Parts: sequence; structure tokens; C-alpha cells
Amino acid sequence: MREHLHITKTKEDAAQHRAAITDAIIDATDVPLPELLVQAELEQLFSQMEHDLARAGLSMEAYLSHIQKTREELAAQWEPGARKRAKLQLILSAIAREEEILPDPARVKGDVEAFVKAHPQANKKQVEAYFTTTHTNEAVLAMLEAQ
Repeated sequence: MREHLHITKTKEDAAQHRAAITDAIIDATDVPLPELLVQAELEQLFSQMEHDLARAGLSMEAYLSHIQKTREELAAQWEPGARKRAKLQLILSAIAREEEILPDPARVKGDVEAFVKAHPQANKKQVEAYFTTTHTNEAVLAMLEAQ
């Protein structure tokens, strides 16, 4: 039990440290943010929410009814976070290009194959793009944390 608490605390500390780094970078960076990217982030948030609700046997309509909000009201509530995520993604991509940071191709390939095996209906190119971006972001953040 003590070891589990220690591991949990270590992970929480690392997440807080990472959040502090990313917040500082976002605050210090002035980058034009295309509205298209904000909308894409919102759509991703809705997609994830719909997926999570479906796993729980609920629909988005039922959830919205329960919280007494419309999709538009929920989007307005999530919009600041979507802006922050979109801006961070632009920044991380720029750092990756500048520092020539690339993900481990074997790791990306393995994750893509495992995901497509578990979800055969998935679009393999989209899955590959997702894992490439995710692993690149992780490498950039690890470099920033080490500094």
C-alpha cells in the first residue's frame, strides 16, 4: 500500500511539473491560432466524451439532458481548454521541428499494429498520425523536463 501511494504521488508530482512547464510555454508564446484548430480540438473532446459515454451505455443526448446543457453550451465551456490544447500542439510541433525530434518508429509501428488489431475498423493512417504525434509530443516534453 505504501509503495502504491509513493508511485501515485510521484506520478502526480510529475504531472504537476509537466503542467507548469507547458503553462509557462503557452503563456510566454504568442502564436496565431487558427480557429480550425480550436474546432478540431473541440470535436476531439466531443468524440472522446461520446466514446466514454457509449462505453458506459449512455448517449450524448442523455448526458446533455442530464446536465441540462446543449452541445453548444458545452462547447463554449470547453473552448478555453481547446484553445490551450491547440496552442500547445502548435508549440510542441514547432519545437520538434526545430530540435529535429522524431518518435521511435518501432514504438509507433507497434502501437499502431496493436490498436488496429484491437480496432480493425480504425483508419490506419489516422491511427499512425495519432501515435506519431503523441510520441513526438512525449519526446519534446521529456526534453523540456530535462532542462
